[in-house]
Amino acid sequence: MTRLCIVRHGETGWNASGRIQGQLDPPLSALGQAQVQSLAEVLGSTRFDAIYCSDLTRTIATTAPIARRLAQPFVTLRALRERHYGSWQGLPYKEIMNVCPDGWRRFAARDPHHHPPGGESLTAFAERVRGCLAWLLVRHPGDTLLLVAHGGVLDIANRLIRDLPLEAARDFETGNAALNWVEHDADRWSLLVWNDRRHLAGLRPIDHGDVALAP
Repeated sequence: MTRLCIVRHGETGWNASGRIQGQLDPPLSALGQAQVQSLAEVLGSTRFDAIYCSDLTRTIATTAPIARRLAQPFVTLRALRERHYGSWQGLPYKEIMNVCPDGWRRFAARDPHHHPPGGESLTAFAERVRGCLAWLLVRHPGDTLLLVAHGGVLDIANRLIRDLPLEAARDFETGNAALNWVEHDADRWSLLVWNDRRHLAGLRPIDHGDVALAP
């Protein structure tokens, strides 16, 4: 049995202001940094056989304090990056809605074949994330892993584990710095804990609306 703790990076200023990040590199906000410290504390006594994270700044900044607390190295993986949103990256959601209404409609409807100009389709993104998870299972049979990634990666992972189609409306949350525990055994995924925010209870409440629109 292989167990994974999958964590979304701490909050960034772009999360809070409603801009699409994709594979751009905004830093963690002050709240995001506080979330990371809470993560390091709650995971500080957990034994992980390996730690992986996306190679973007916000995930590395989330992973590094945890790894220091555990006195373990971590490995960055490009395959754990957020979906690439092409020319939409860095733009406020409202601007995209106004300038690209048809593209936004297809994005909001989770059209698996739509891709922003220069970006990834949902289908291509899902194949990348699933391939990365499959590689980790082969590389770490029976291990316990920490993965620090992005909201979109968590979205794909949840759908894989629950066998949900890409087009289905999201019925779960992917909160910044929340804990998500899953396991894989005998070719079967199981979801143990999802979006656990108890360690963030003392921090300012986070409410950015539909997290499906906050990649």
